[in-house]
Amino acid sequence: MVLRITEALRRCGYVVWIDVDMMVGALNQRMAEAVEGAAVVVPCITRAYKASVNCMKELNYADQRRRDMVPLILDAADRAGLLSGQVGLITSNLIYVDFSACAAPGPDGRFDEAEPAFVAKMRELLHALGPRGRALCP
Repeated sequence: MVLRITEALRRCGYVVWIDVDMMVGALNQRMAEAVEGAAVVVPCITRAYKASVNCMKELNYADQRRRDMVPLILDAADRAGLLSGQVGLITSNLIYVDFSACAAPGPDGRFDEAEPAFVAKMRELLHALGPRGRALCP
């Protein structure tokens, strides 16, 4: 789902930093640079995200640097558990975009980009982001 959202944002003109693409060299340095250079941080909250030491470092650093954040919920199960602890402490006053009801990929591993739930959630996310993070056109 993260890659699906990333690609949709890129198609809409947003510059997206994602660890899959950008994690070369010193891990902590790359994460710090990403947070410091971000117009807005979009944490993609799942059980795996919450269990990741590096994801929690990055979330805490974004909070300490007072970066704007638009958290996304990607797990359907146990919303209260996802939003507890340090994740809840940092994001409790923010507006979430909940992608958890969006469909999983089909048998071919592809998503239906026209899926109504996904399109609606992308509209919410684009509204929440506004122009922050959009590439400037020459």
